[in-house]
Amino acid sequence: MKYPIVLLSLITFTLLPALRASADFTGPGKNAAYASAEGSSFPFSETTILAASIEKGKAGRVLDISSNIEVTNGASDPISMLVFVNGFPVAPTNHNFGAWAGACTTLGCSVGGNWWLDLDAAEAAHSGVFIGQPLVVTVDTYQNGPGGQSYTSTLAVKMIKK
Repeated sequence: MKYPIVLLSLITFTLLPALRASADFTGPGKNAAYASAEGSSFPFSETTILAASIEKGKAGRVLDISSNIEVTNGASDPISMLVFVNGFPVAPTNHNFGAWAGACTTLGCSVGGNWWLDLDAAEAAHSGVFIGQPLVVTVDTYQNGPGGQSYTSTLAVKMIKK
């Protein structure tokens, strides 16, 4: 009887670091999903750094999306972020650059924003893509400089009634 408990404890403590490392996202969620990431090498080219999923889009709902990226250690070049749902950009967009941080210093910079998507309007424009389908929200980033800095980022997605 003692050995199964010891074995279970050993397995649990062995897996805890792996579980903690994978706990940087939730989902797919029924009405909400969250993700975060951190890294030591911020990408130079346009790259998806975060993703979260809602199980199924519903009529009469809006997606409310918030995201933030903080880059440190010499992020003097501007960074931008774009948000997509099922591959389509969401409002507001700024000439295909999304949110933009142009006044970065060598200490770093932060860029964030709030986006939304009316699922009824999106479905009317792209039939069969949003209502009754999984909703995959991605955050893409782009930096004009060499990249390689440390970063942290967050994403929160909520599907709410209009």
